[in-house]
Amino acid sequence: MRITVSGTPGSGKTSASKMLARELNLRYYGLGEMIRKTAVKKGVSLIKFTEYLETHKLYNKKFNDSIKKLNSEDNFVLDSRIGVLLIKDSVNIFLDSDPGIRAERIFRDKRKLESFKTIGDVKKEILKRLGIEKKMIYELYKFDFTDPKHYDIAIDTTGMNVRKIYNIAKRYLRKGGFL
Repeated sequence: MRITVSGTPGSGKTSASKMLARELNLRYYGLGEMIRKTAVKKGVSLIKFTEYLETHKLYNKKFNDSIKKLNSEDNFVLDSRIGVLLIKDSVNIFLDSDPGIRAERIFRDKRKLESFKTIGDVKKEILKRLGIEKKMIYELYKFDFTDPKHYDIAIDTTGMNVRKIYNIAKRYLRKGGFL
């Protein structure tokens, strides 16, 4: 089974992907984590690295193309904004949430590359990042990753913890005969 999980920043994408992988005994791959590690190596913030990727499209495309190799594998969960576009024969999940909730999640998470003074600062940055990512992906692939019609299931994670998101996804997988 191949599962891709996409979503907006702070929607629970990474947490839900890791839980799906762990609970269903699948491998986990995270493009976002690869991008964060590269930003750390370059000594820049995530937003600065996202802006760099926006102006260096070939470098950005390399990140995205690196996940195409997963088409030769099976039994994984891929946490990637555009996994739905690049991974064949997969179940595709999209997560979104109220921007204020997403900002609170990221603020509480205290991510290494994202140190903010206020939730308002987080909200401003994630909306900026989302705009940059949408534009970049559309310019590279003519694809709007935020359009729920591209996915098998879209989940509004507002007010949900990761266990609830996982349970909804698992119910969908079971109902669809994937489990």
